[in-house]
Amino acid sequence: MNRAARRGSATHTLVEQYLKGETPSIRDVLPLGMFRLLKPYLDQIDNIHALERIMYSHKLTIAGQVDCIAEYNGKLSVIDFKTANKERVDSWNENYYIQCTAYATMYEELFDTPIEQIVILQAGEDGSCKAFVKNKADYEEKLGKVIQDFYKYYEEKTKGTLKS
Repeated sequence: MNRAARRGSATHTLVEQYLKGETPSIRDVLPLGMFRLLKPYLDQIDNIHALERIMYSHKLTIAGQVDCIAEYNGKLSVIDFKTANKERVDSWNENYYIQCTAYATMYEELFDTPIEQIVILQAGEDGSCKAFVKNKADYEEKLGKVIQDFYKYYEEKTKGTLKS
């Protein structure tokens, strides 16, 4: 596992433990520092519905594991925790927004509860930290296109390899 993946995984574990009210199990300086950057944003999370939960959608024909579904500043949201080397600009996060839109759609299908807000909580090694808060509806069309493009690509790739 590379350094960035270890950093992200360790920070993610600290976030999950904090949200569950557990004692932190990681003592590495970098993940602890990034967790401390995220803590004021984590304190805006309430009424957790799901934490590290595998979900699926028959409608979208996809599955995945969501970081968190909870109220963020009073609105039910899909919340994703990210780490980076440096501060990210909003335009770099579009794939994250599409992914969170997928999780919101899965949750709505499974639990018949609408989610309108998606949130990316991002901590950087450079000391930056930010909450990117978006409206799910702004990414639903893009999600549909990504899924359609995936299946089109997959079909094209397997045509030449499958024998009848």
